[in-house]
Amino acid sequence: MNNYLPYKIQNQLMRHFPFEHLVIENFLDDDFYLGLKNNLPLNEQLDTLEKVRGTKGYDQRYVCSLKKNQPIASSEKINTYYVNSLTEELLSNYFANALIAKFPAAAQRAQKKINDEGKGLAIEAYFVNDRSGYALGPHTDTPNKLITGLLYFPDEGAPDSLGTSLYVRKGAQKKQDTGNLHLDKKDFLEVFRVPFKQNTALFFARSSSSFHGVEGPIVHPRKLIIMDIFITK
Repeated sequence: MNNYLPYKIQNQLMRHFPFEHLVIENFLDDDFYLGLKNNLPLNEQLDTLEKVRGTKGYDQRYVCSLKKNQPIASSEKINTYYVNSLTEELLSNYFANALIAKFPAAAQRAQKKINDEGKGLAIEAYFVNDRSGYALGPHTDTPNKLITGLLYFPDEGAPDSLGTSLYVRKGAQKKQDTGNLHLDKKDFLEVFRVPFKQNTALFFARSSSSFHGVEGPIVHPRKLIIMDIFITK
């Protein structure tokens, strides 16, 4: 897969409203995606977001960290070749550079932080299983986040409506950037919802207007892989 995913990124047309983002259908090779979907981490390999990442307030979000230096061991139940191979790709500098280059404002921000402030970049990935009751209000993400990517793995019968919602704030309110603070949906207009479909990926750069969330509470499991590029402190 070494050159496949950056190629998919580089040749995708950018969507500019309500903020710059990419929605890519058929993101992975069909056979690889099917193998991955059939061999995702099991429930017993997951834990709450608070226990895994120290983030409180998401009791219905269960995750498994994906790390290049700690590949998930195969078992009699799953073949982790697929998830470990994708982890290697998502956490590679080659893929990160292709993503950053696709978002010029994020690239300039990263360059400034690295050159002027001596900061660095870090990449993280994790498998997510959002369970019944999960919802996520409009927010822009923590200021040190640079780019986020999501890849969907809907179960059979999962509705398309489980995808990520993109919002604009109603009215001419001065304060736009809220970081991780989740705001009341009544103050926002949902302008687009990425369909929760097989092999569909969403990528966007964090900005003062990158309001996104999940309409809920959901009643069906929501499985996805998330990767983030951060500016290190």
